[in-house]
Amino acid sequence: MCEVKGLSYLDQVVSKRSETPQGCLVDTSLLFALSYPLDVFNEDAEAAFRILSENSIPVFTNVNIRTEFIELHRRVAIPEGLIDLLDDQEGGLDGHLVQKLKSLRTRYRKANGEGKTFKLSDREIKSHRDMLTEFEGNGIDGWEVFCKDYLTGAIQKEWDTTEREWNLNFLSLRSTEKHPLISDEVTWEGMVELVEKFGIGAMDAMILNLFRCSRLEVLLTADSDLAYAAEKLKLNGKVVIVPDALCS
Repeated sequence: MCEVKGLSYLDQVVSKRSETPQGCLVDTSLLFALSYPLDVFNEDAEAAFRILSENSIPVFTNVNIRTEFIELHRRVAIPEGLIDLLDDQEGGLDGHLVQKLKSLRTRYRKANGEGKTFKLSDREIKSHRDMLTEFEGNGIDGWEVFCKDYLTGAIQKEWDTTEREWNLNFLSLRSTEKHPLISDEVTWEGMVELVEKFGIGAMDAMILNLFRCSRLEVLLTADSDLAYAAEKLKLNGKVVIVPDALCS
């Protein structure tokens, strides 16, 4: 059975091993928290990465984790950009749009005041897009202008900065580029098996399937579903580290 430990045990987990772990897999929840200072687990993520760095343990991610990271930042960057649009151009915006953006700003401030990360759902993003596309000039609609002025470059920058500042390593799953830390074939069927066995989401199952098929000994996550499923698997010698607040 895979052990699940709180972050306060990470030092012990690392130091008590006879050999330094070959590496740690970080999932999207902790990676996002690391990159977003307002996230409730930001300090936990930074503390974990400092411990790993001090013990010269490399941290790995892959294309699925990076994709989910980009998606989370999209859902954060869009409401922040819309609020900036309101602050910058309120006087020139349509009255109905102003009211909608003010409501958004109120919700955003409330979430921040409660220490929560504010993200928009896809449905809400589309609702704001539909409002802005009603305004058009010179062959370009208002949503395109918004994206150009408030999104372009911002999300890519988040990934580049996180990858550089925290020395992330990339695990390739291409058959022609199999990474030496991948011990077993990472298959679609293996991912689906985990979805069916534990009822977890496909993205979580992809990450867990990668972890169990690798030689990596440590998984960092702030996802309780992922920790639950990992604990049930027979992954001897592996440990999942979660923020102490998630430990039962």
